[in-house]
Amino acid sequence: MDFISSITQKIPFCKTLKEFEELLFKHEKIISKILDIPTIKETYFPDYSGLVKSLGAWGGDFVLISYRDGMRKYFSKKGFYTLISFDEMIVYDR
Repeated sequence: MDFISSITQKIPFCKTLKEFEELLFKHEKIISKILDIPTIKETYFPDYSGLVKSLGAWGGDFVLISYRDGMRKYFSKKGFYTLISFDEMIVYDR
């Protein structure tokens, strides 16, 4: 479990989207293996080119997705119309 903690500690220091996605993908794969269930991306969004990471209790009701051109169209075609941007979700002083 120290490996999961080390991933979590690195996330705030990511300098690129690619680095952020790689860390979260590793985290998702570890949890998937521990729970012995496929990731949300494998199950519902295997053709999405960005990251799709389960949040909460791994029920698929809330996910983090990384931005890609055309993502709103992609997710709306799958019946998901509520996409909340980082700036809408997080309140911080600028």
